[in-house]
Amino acid sequence: MPPRDRLETYLAAMTAPDSVEEEYAPDAQFFAVIVELRAQAARDDDYRDHFDRSDRVFEAFLERALREAAADYEAESDDDAGEIPPAEVASTLQTLATGGMLRWATTADRGWVDGTRRGARRYLETVLPRIDADA
Repeated sequence: MPPRDRLETYLAAMTAPDSVEEEYAPDAQFFAVIVELRAQAARDDDYRDHFDRSDRVFEAFLERALREAAADYEAESDDDAGEIPPAEVASTLQTLATGGMLRWATTADRGWVDGTRRGARRYLETVLPRIDADA
């Protein structure tokens, strides 16, 4: 799967899991369990340590995907608008994904999904050309 598509699928899975038709895609029950476990992390150091590690793994995945997508973009464009560290973008996407999971698991209103996905796409379109693929 091309890097840009991988990012889009990740964001879709974290903000609208029903829209992802893959065998291992998360669902509402998965989100509910993650929210319940994250809630325990507020008072339990072992849970907190687990989610610290988990967040680092997902951010590393996102950084790698961002570098690859940025490299693909660079191959298509000569524009150099200033560089952004992929770690910064990965952290932003991970925070968006965590918020999306929380919101999906704790609300019934899905009116926010389309706007969030459009905003995330717009964000990626803005930052991908500026990501330092070699950082």
